[in-house]
Amino acid sequence: MTDVLGPADRVQAVRATDAPPPETLRRGHGTRRPPVAYILKMYPRFSETFILNEILELEQQGVEVRIFSLKKPDDGRFHADISRVRARVTYAPESPLLAPRAFFHAHREVWRWDRARYVRQLWGVLKRRRMGALKRFLQAGYFTPLIRGFTTRMRILPRAQPQWPSLCIG
Repeated sequence: MTDVLGPADRVQAVRATDAPPPETLRRGHGTRRPPVAYILKMYPRFSETFILNEILELEQQGVEVRIFSLKKPDDGRFHADISRVRARVTYAPESPLLAPRAFFHAHREVWRWDRARYVRQLWGVLKRRRMGALKRFLQAGYFTPLIRGFTTRMRILPRAQPQWPSLCIG
């Protein structure tokens, strides 16, 4: 279900202000936009038509889009335009216990990029003494190697996942 990328120096993220001007967004203009990764709490979600429209527009402009979701949808309701999305969706395993090898390899790769940063983040999570914080940390480490080289657009609750930017952005 997931593909593991080769060794990386670090994950790079491009701010929206670093994007090329609008005239270069269309196909055939010679300038290729970096691929975009969406990290979402749950995808697809019926109520999030803005994100759906944004993804469809980027795809129409020829931008490679990947979607990473922390949870699979649970309500069974989908927007009709979901079927038009071509982006590949990768779901995090429900629990690190269900895919320990995948979590281990991803975290080992992130740890190798910057050991001190990784240890600081892990220590900060462990000090909170909350299983939810540890789960989010493990999910962040699981997705981080997969989003290498993508412009990231995170649509998650920043309060619940403070370690995402620090792990993901070098």
